[in-house]
Amino acid sequence: MKSILIVDDDKAVLDLLEAKLRGKYRTLATTKPNEALAIARDKRPDLLLCDMDMPDMNGMELAAKVRKQAAGKMPVLFLTGLVTPEEARSGNFKGEQLVAKTAPIAELLARIGTLIDA
Repeated sequence: MKSILIVDDDKAVLDLLEAKLRGKYRTLATTKPNEALAIARDKRPDLLLCDMDMPDMNGMELAAKVRKQAAGKMPVLFLTGLVTPEEARSGNFKGEQLVAKTAPIAELLARIGTLIDA
């Protein structure tokens, strides 16, 4: 079973995502970006699903550090509440894949599938 590291500073969002993804994927989750670095290093998940806007370390900074640890081999899908699902579907942000936090779970699963289930 493929694994996903979920990082979001909002515990409610984290719990919801874990509940929705568990069963199809092994989930590893934390609200702390620094803890996510250790999890990524030790557990080597197949995907980083990461909030863009977090205190202490934003999602782009976290992704850069995780990718450096993983020699650039870990795909990243960013979650954001700053765009609508339509805006997220229209493209990417600075070359990164985005999904809106308000997107239907089917859309989130489809996006994850294109990154790690192919």
